[in-house]
Amino acid sequence: MAKFEIVNPNTNAIFYVTEGSNIYKAQKLIRVFLEHENKTIQSIRISGDFFIHPEESLEKLESDLAGTKLEKKSLVDAITKSLENAEVFGFDYDSMADAVLGCLNK
Repeated sequence: MAKFEIVNPNTNAIFYVTEGSNIYKAQKLIRVFLEHENKTIQSIRISGDFFIHPEESLEKLESDLAGTKLEKKSLVDAITKSLENAEVFGFDYDSMADAVLGCLNK
C-alpha cells in the first residue's frame, strides 16, 4: 500500500489517501484497485474475468462504493443495493466484499 499526503488548494487542509490493490479468486478472478481515506473508499476500480449485465452495472457499482466504509457489512449492503437490477456470474456479494477488503492487507 502507498500513502499520499494531499493538500486541498482552496482550504490548505491536509488529508491522507492510501492506495491498495488486490487480486482475488472467487468463482472467477476479481481485481480491485482503490484509494481510501480513514477506511472510507474515495475511488475504486474493479475488473476481472467475471460477467455482469448490463455492463454499465460495473461503473454504477464503482460509483456507488465511493464513500462506503471498508467494513464487510457496509460493503455487502452497498454491493447488494447497487447490483439489485443486474445479473452477475463469477462472484457473489460476499466474495466481492472480500476482494475489496483484501486491498487493506497488501
